[in-house]
Amino acid sequence: MKKDGGLFGNQKTGLAVLLLILLIGGYFFLMPKAPSPISATPTPQAKCLDPINTIYGMDVVEAELNTLDVSGDEFNELGKYGFPKRVFARLPAYPQDLDGKLNDFKSLRITLENVSSDYYKQPEFYSNFKTAGIPLMENYPTNQHAAFGYGTYPSEYIVTTGANAEFNVYFLIRADWGVVNYQGIRLFPSIPREITSLRNSFADGSRKVVQDPTYLNCHMKILEITPSEILLEPAYPAFSPGWAKKVKLSIKTGDIKPGKYALGLDIGGPSDAFNDKMYEKFGGRYVTGGGFGTDSPWLMLYIEVK
Repeated sequence: MKKDGGLFGNQKTGLAVLLLILLIGGYFFLMPKAPSPISATPTPQAKCLDPINTIYGMDVVEAELNTLDVSGDEFNELGKYGFPKRVFARLPAYPQDLDGKLNDFKSLRITLENVSSDYYKQPEFYSNFKTAGIPLMENYPTNQHAAFGYGTYPSEYIVTTGANAEFNVYFLIRADWGVVNYQGIRLFPSIPREITSLRNSFADGSRKVVQDPTYLNCHMKILEITPSEILLEPAYPAFSPGWAKKVKLSIKTGDIKPGKYALGLDIGGPSDAFNDKMYEKFGGRYVTGGGFGTDSPWLMLYIEVK
């Protein structure tokens, strides 16, 4: 698992186990990264390549192509990066001011609350699409595929607040590059006893938080995770409309003493009801998230109460 970028170059991506059957054997990992608002940090990524025919008895890439609601010779014509136009056909129209929006985000002039899906569904919104995503898509293995993998962005925030206060935080979660399956995940709170920020620091320059999880659980509440159960759609062989989604996290502090705290979100499998519905719709193309971990929660809030 790896994290990169500076204040706005950190995304978290899961441990994508890419089982590549090469002449020399071995493994291959892709990890994306990206920006963050309030005073933040993004996250790395996950992926798993499995032999297509062994796992499904079918060519899942062809199966996904057959589900695309795009037809006509124009979608087979080459577009940007030398890919067929169908690769991006189901995404919103590419915003000409995408670079400006990213600069506003990185400079904290706007938060993710003010970034619409026209922007965050573009793979170029994520800093390692050109360095990791495009190379994988250009040389995608013909006899294996990325079965699962996802990442969060940002993965860290520094928040300054007070007692008896409420605030919202937004972050993005997306399928990793090359993933061909539909993935179901659930987000749930995680309170570490001790953790150190990898990218950001508090106002005094410190990064480490040591806390009593029981005390924090009694004096700081997550009021809302919207949505808490999520379906991530495939990012290959074409980007699906639901490959990236925005999540809202609402938090309330109670009668809490001044200090530094850390509150995170982890990822697990969805409810049985959610899984049953998705299995019925997607069959063997649906997989559940969780099951592989990182060195910290997928989203980490470092909170200083004044």
